[in-house]
Amino acid sequence: MKILKNKPNKTTSVSAKSSLIKKWLPVLVFLSAFLIYAQTINYDYACDDHIYTTDNSLVQKGISSIGDLVSKSSLYGNDGSNSVYYRPVFLVSFALEKSIFGNSPSINHFFNVLLYAVLCLSLYYFLSKLFKDYPSYVSVIMTLLFIAHPVHTEVTANIKSRDELFCTFFAICSLSLVMDYVQKMKTRLLIYSILCFFFCLMSKENGLSCLALIPLVLYFFSERSPRQIALITVPFIAVTFISMFIRWCALDSIMFDKPLNIWQNSLVATTSLSDQTATAFTIQLHALKLLFLPVTLSWDYSYNHFPIVSWSNYAAILSLLIHLSLIGIAIAGIRKKNIFSFAIVFYFITSFLTSNLFIKIGTTFAERFLFMPSIAFCIVLPFMVSKIFKIDLKTQSYSGARKVLVPLSLLILLYSARTLARNADWRNNMMILESGIHTAPNSMWAHYTYAIELNKKFNSETDPAQRHELAQHILNEYQRSIDIYPRLEIAYYEQGAIYNAIGDTANALQMYQKSLSLKPEFLQALYNAGAIQFINKNYKAALIYFNKVKAIDTGYVNAYVGAGVCSRILNDKKSAINDFEKALSLHPGEINLLNNLSDLYASIGDTAKARFYNSQSANQ
Repeated sequence: MKILKNKPNKTTSVSAKSSLIKKWLPVLVFLSAFLIYAQTINYDYACDDHIYTTDNSLVQKGISSIGDLVSKSSLYGNDGSNSVYYRPVFLVSFALEKSIFGNSPSINHFFNVLLYAVLCLSLYYFLSKLFKDYPSYVSVIMTLLFIAHPVHTEVTANIKSRDELFCTFFAICSLSLVMDYVQKMKTRLLIYSILCFFFCLMSKENGLSCLALIPLVLYFFSERSPRQIALITVPFIAVTFISMFIRWCALDSIMFDKPLNIWQNSLVATTSLSDQTATAFTIQLHALKLLFLPVTLSWDYSYNHFPIVSWSNYAAILSLLIHLSLIGIAIAGIRKKNIFSFAIVFYFITSFLTSNLFIKIGTTFAERFLFMPSIAFCIVLPFMVSKIFKIDLKTQSYSGARKVLVPLSLLILLYSARTLARNADWRNNMMILESGIHTAPNSMWAHYTYAIELNKKFNSETDPAQRHELAQHILNEYQRSIDIYPRLEIAYYEQGAIYNAIGDTANALQMYQKSLSLKPEFLQALYNAGAIQFINKNYKAALIYFNKVKAIDTGYVNAYVGAGVCSRILNDKKSAINDFEKALSLHPGEINLLNNLSDLYASIGDTAKARFYNSQSANQ
């Protein structure tokens, strides 16, 4: 009798293989996200990192300062201000790292990269829930697009942008958990979602816009009625008000203490609401361009990278037409729960607060503003490509969707290459600032900050030839910033300081005077101008500058000393005595002041006071 062998079931084999691949997809996502930024772990601090780490007195206290970190503004530990910015979550993380590891940029970078990888993993799980009726490759390709997108380098490679990482991470977790809640109806899931949303709000102000994402996601991806969605959203609204109350209690003001200046937001330079909105729309057009073609990336977009334009500008008109078209597409597809509608509304919601269209914020534009909105781009791009090739992603297997997956995979590779190249610019402060003068050549702030960084190198350089070469380079960069914005008084002052350092007092005085013509109460410029006049033996002119400093700041010791010396040379002994005694009250025990006072009182015949100050000098 012939024995028949069982043939392996081909369907079962394919299914097992598919299940195994799906099991390893989260590992692929996590490792891809971690490895693409792993090179940044050994990088130094850059840009504003020090404000929230080494130069933040509260963070430097470590764990013991957590109470202060959650009850003060994010900048309180750096400059003492207590308004506008309240982001305790990322500051607490820095304080914990300081307590455990000390000050280490590598540790800070490591946790940024780790957080990015965890965030991307969370995004993958979230997208898998939204697109559960689609093959697994759909959510994977969306996540890989997000992981590789070069516009994310500022957020991940820049330590201080951890606030953006936390905000987006908690937002994704909250949305993912609320989706679990509507599926399983377990109260604890809703509680977890609300807690994540609370931490999202405590991470960054952008979290406020995420409130609108709750009903958006539930409407498009659940079967809940509008009434049920509204009821689920109520506790999130309550948490939003609670977070705003906490912010109000912690800060002295939730508004800027001073009006915005052109350094912070170039839209301040607009003279009409019409020009402001036209310019804002050109900026939003640039944002859309960066999502599709993230080639030229910059750490800075200050004045005058985006020139002020009117509605006669073609870019402003084009941007308006594109945005109106997007709004039309979104409205047309809302009833049918079209994925394009969802992505467009998601994009508008998450970019609303940073768009400068409705309210001017403290920055013109930054690539970090696209971090959360880029999720919408990564969701919609596969569907855009599938529409071109007329392929239904929901019904096509991996092999059937190759026409979509091949170009998207190539795009991911290109994005990855650009990200790796851009990462290198963030190696240290000098490199990122130098990159800015090339990628944003019309930004006054890019040239100014690069000059400031070169100045540090100049101060530590001992070789005369190198110092001279550096000085010329620095002067040129300051001049470029002045050419862009002629009212940049600090750049004139810094030029004066460089001229002074290389012994060119004539040009130094000229730069200080230009600075003072724009800001008459610029103390250091006044004092330095006085010091140069003193060196040039123009004592009357020097005295005028020193007296102006005294009038503005009654605690400026050197101004009283300078004024006293000038008055003594000019034989105005009474004024000299008054200035030296004021200086002595501010700096008790200073021998030179005591000797000057002793000599002056002796010269006017007041022997008692002359002996008094002489004895004080002898006792020092």
